[in-house]
Amino acid sequence: MRTILVLNAGSSSVKFAATRGRTILLRGAIDQFGKAAHVVLTVGARRRSTEERILTLRSVFAFIRSTVKRSGFIPDVVAHRIVHGGERYSKPAKLTPPVLQYLHSLVPIAPLHQPANLLGVDFAQRTWPKAGEWGVFDTALYRSLPAWVRTYALPRGLAERLHIEKYGFHGLAHEWSFRQAAKKLYISTQKFSAVTIQLGSGASMTLWQNGKPVDTTMGFTPLEGLVMATRSGDIDPAIPLYIQERLGWSAKRVQELLEQHAGLVGVSGMRDMRDILQAAGHPVRGWKKQRVSSATRKKAQLALNMYVYHVRRTLAGYLGMTHRAHAVIFSGPVGENPIIQKLILGALPAARGVRALSVHTDEEQAIISKIPQ
Repeated sequence: MRTILVLNAGSSSVKFAATRGRTILLRGAIDQFGKAAHVVLTVGARRRSTEERILTLRSVFAFIRSTVKRSGFIPDVVAHRIVHGGERYSKPAKLTPPVLQYLHSLVPIAPLHQPANLLGVDFAQRTWPKAGEWGVFDTALYRSLPAWVRTYALPRGLAERLHIEKYGFHGLAHEWSFRQAAKKLYISTQKFSAVTIQLGSGASMTLWQNGKPVDTTMGFTPLEGLVMATRSGDIDPAIPLYIQERLGWSAKRVQELLEQHAGLVGVSGMRDMRDILQAAGHPVRGWKKQRVSSATRKKAQLALNMYVYHVRRTLAGYLGMTHRAHAVIFSGPVGENPIIQKLILGALPAARGVRALSVHTDEEQAIISKIPQ
């Protein structure tokens, strides 16, 4: 029975899992990199949480290497979550040099995540050179979107030359939560229509009709769509041009602003939704309580109201586009929060009579299920 190591590397957190067959025997998650990085390890039924000095993504991989080796695992296959598969990949692919060269060319479209994913591939190749390397792509789910959904209203020659189209992201999470919800409700996936809402540091929504995704909020890049922790989501496309012209900023600097300094953190100064809820007057069970000034409270309330409004507006539009939605499915650390669900669904006419579900996303299990046995 083969041993598979899953690496799910992001810009600010990394998850990993070691399996024999499809049974996960070791799991790990590292986030909040720094002098006291948060580490959770699960071996069998035993789970422990610690703080470790893990300052960089490279030191995260070094920690994973020592943990996996100490556990006695030697992977036959290393499976990677890759955020962007571009136009070429609608299925998992073996990560050969030509494939990796193409994936590197997509870094400008997903600058926060693609470099981390590819750094993970490089780490695994050097650590376990005999293991086969496979990529599972977040964009793969959306390769079948209708042409009128994928296409932007730009001159066709220009769009085709630069490969500009809606790619969609978070596909692994959306597909997992959709299938798990169908099982919970005892509905065949081919007959299941729903809206999946993935809310974490990033945020996105997907509309499903009869088992197929027909629209999603993220687009050419993960910037499009809902307000996120550090990303702006939808804004007037003239705003970046206006900033460049008035302040003399480079395109790269404006992109960094929209990717890393906008969204919730731009409006409130806080990127963690639990901090924002707490500051806005919604106590979060088990989360640290802090005194905040009236100015901070107002900023937190504004950020929260914006966040909820954009989700509600998009959800209402999606529900209005389908004859019958069986469910609205929330996933992700923010999406599973009952306070957020209540704020989004409360008094939303379009959601009346539609069942609301929470599904815990298991991307590592989703990745394992896609690797050829």
